[in-house]
Amino acid sequence: LYAAPGENQPAHKLYFYFETKINEDAIMGQDIINDVTLKFINTPDGDKEKESTPEEKPRVNTGGKKFKKVIENTESPLEDAVFTIKHQKDGTEPTDYNTLEDLKWTDDLIKANEEAIKAGKFATKDADKDIYTATSASNMPQKDQIIYLRSDENGEFEIKGLEYSSYTPQEWDGKKLVDMTEVLSLIHI
Repeated sequence: LYAAPGENQPAHKLYFYFETKINEDAIMGQDIINDVTLKFINTPDGDKEKESTPEEKPRVNTGGKKFKKVIENTESPLEDAVFTIKHQKDGTEPTDYNTLEDLKWTDDLIKANEEAIKAGKFATKDADKDIYTATSASNMPQKDQIIYLRSDENGEFEIKGLEYSSYTPQEWDGKKLVDMTEVLSLIHI
């Protein structure tokens, strides 16, 4: 990549790519500034060390969503309602509800929501029956299982660590999905 002085050659660029991961210190919903400094030696004799920091620092967006379920035609919160979250797998804006998929647990989502999982703010579903059991330290969800959220005594439920995309909550009532017209009583907070 080094061009000798006096040579009339176009400049060459060297690109570095690396993966970053959000850790437990990240505050969901706040941008994280990716700050990196690259130290390098750019001379054939290797005696001059330089530093370079990108002019524009990339941002990592973290997200989550908080909802409140109220009893239809009232402002009274509904406790213990169970929801799944639907999303368009490719991250595009959904155009057809039938193309949406249930959001599933990943290792990162479990880690981001661990405190809420242990506090019973999610549910697991019995594989053979439509029975939902509150999560706890001894009833943790597993990777690739569908995420079930539970509303608390204030009717609120939330999930942290979501990628920026469109998500649609879907309420479960026993063995069937609640008609979407009833879900209109869901309030984003």
